[in-house]
Amino acid sequence: MSCKLLVDIGNSGAKYSFANGEEIEDPERVASGEALTSLCEAAKRRGADKAIICSVAGKPTDLIRLLKSLRIKVVLLDKDTPLPFTIAYKTPKTFGADRVAAVAGAMAQWPGENLLVVDAGSCVTYEACAADTYIGGNIAPGLRMRLRAMHERTALLPEVEPDGELPLFGNSTATALRCGALRGIQYEIEGCARAMEQQCGKPRVILTGGDAPLISKTLDIEAIVDRSLVLRGLNHILQYNEDKI
Repeated sequence: MSCKLLVDIGNSGAKYSFANGEEIEDPERVASGEALTSLCEAAKRRGADKAIICSVAGKPTDLIRLLKSLRIKVVLLDKDTPLPFTIAYKTPKTFGADRVAAVAGAMAQWPGENLLVVDAGSCVTYEACAADTYIGGNIAPGLRMRLRAMHERTALLPEVEPDGELPLFGNSTATALRCGALRGIQYEIEGCARAMEQQCGKPRVILTGGDAPLISKTLDIEAIVDRSLVLRGLNHILQYNEDKI
């Protein structure tokens, strides 16, 4: 069975993993400057013959070139990549690659179900899916972006860490800022889930992204945390396209 390289390049770094069939290994994380060397050395060492790349930080031309020099067939997930699900979106060509992969990862695990996919990274994205169709989604500021913006865009508010005391309502400036940001995201998720339930039936809620574990602790609804959801989606999309590369 062939070994596949899965690469997710974000705004602050990259993570990659290898897949054999449906099984995905624990991901490795690398800083942006280390990505080329680490990825290519790992791919060569593991004997990968296919790769798929998702990037929200521009086209990784050098990485693609180096992987191809190792005789690895490369799929760059973009607006022209065939997908294993239907998109009911007015501008499908502008649907971000990371959002596409997260949706694919959820649909691969729970086909045919109503799904609310929440990716809590630099931004928080909310993706609504029903009957293997992507309905649409929302994009909002991420947890750290909210905290940083309140500090940078005001004269006196401090910058606070996301972790810490979290009452229902803040009892100090620090807890008021933290509660406003973190509980704001909590209520967004719970509100989206309620709205979906009214429109198309109760959804399964899946969280991914760096802040998913922290946010999941605040929720009053059931939610699954899958830190490798985007990589699972990349694997699913690569499998769908194997006969085309």
